[in-house]
Amino acid sequence: MYMGYRYLKALNEEVLQAGATWQPHEHKESLILTYVIRGKLLHECADGSQQVIDQGQAHLLETGTVYRHREMNGSPTDEVHYIQAFIRPKQKALPPRAEAWQFSPNSHVENMILIASPTGENSSIRIDQDVKVWVGKASPGSDFIRPIPNRRYIWFQALSGSGVLNQVPYGTGDGLSLDAESKLQLTPQEETNFLFLDFS
Repeated sequence: MYMGYRYLKALNEEVLQAGATWQPHEHKESLILTYVIRGKLLHECADGSQQVIDQGQAHLLETGTVYRHREMNGSPTDEVHYIQAFIRPKQKALPPRAEAWQFSPNSHVENMILIASPTGENSSIRIDQDVKVWVGKASPGSDFIRPIPNRRYIWFQALSGSGVLNQVPYGTGDGLSLDAESKLQLTPQEETNFLFLDFS
């Protein structure tokens, strides 16, 4: 778990065993972005409606003042591995909203796929905060370099793999922040899957 970076309240990586479930619980004033790394996650709202989030798909929940829900492993035989970013919204008391995302060719930019943005550009989920969230992949043999615009702040989360990010070693599960940097330079030593959050 990582907590308290820019608008990022928390970043949780979870594994649920086959058939496991979280008990119903509440969230307040949060944007909860879920990305499924492996397996199948079942999201259930308080009214009993359900939505399946498959591997490689994302789901955004805007909780508003209070929202009650639960998550379950959608498979009786396989575990589910997922990551959730809890982001502070620009406005309080937003109407509760849930939106799913799955890969579209329009989402792909270079080696990254945009899954959430303030305007919903490139078929991404619209999110009520000045943050863009990408998933990406980088392979050994060449550096992945991306400019960072002035006054932007980056959180990099390694979902798998190892290597060096801006001269700092990383491994699976590591999170790194980039403040006042002009570029991101990723040198993978193993194939790396990552989450990339770009904040104002």
